[in-house]
Amino acid sequence: MRRKIIFSMLTLAAVAVTALFLWPLPFSGLLAGDAQLLAARTQLRGTPDTPTHSTADYRFAPDSPEAARIRQICAGYSFHRVPRTFFGDGALRGNDAGYWLHLWTGDHSISCGGTGEVLVDGRVYRIGYWGNGASLAMMREISALLGD
Repeated sequence: MRRKIIFSMLTLAAVAVTALFLWPLPFSGLLAGDAQLLAARTQLRGTPDTPTHSTADYRFAPDSPEAARIRQICAGYSFHRVPRTFFGDGALRGNDAGYWLHLWTGDHSISCGGTGEVLVDGRVYRIGYWGNGASLAMMREISALLGD
């Protein structure tokens, strides 16, 4: 009987931890519709020895069609926790897109470099579950809207 209780508790704990990490969190809750939306696209250039970059900044009114479209694009994606989320790690590793995409609205910020990791309010999360496809797709859609 004691073994069954321990096994049941361990199984329940494993399910709870798995749900905590895999439960999707919506981007739509981060991008407030009543706040100005700021976007920046930082293009990486140069060589590893002499890296350079150029940044294009965008500012959209809360009720602008561009802000509405960016919110709509982000609503089609979700993010989830990773172990680094809980340790306050605020650094993204690498860049697969060749540029960085940053969004700010209200009290929230989103930064992405196409690796599958996303920085949300200074904490590392993950877009999608396998690889970087979802991350790159979201960045492509928003960059196309920005005209880049």
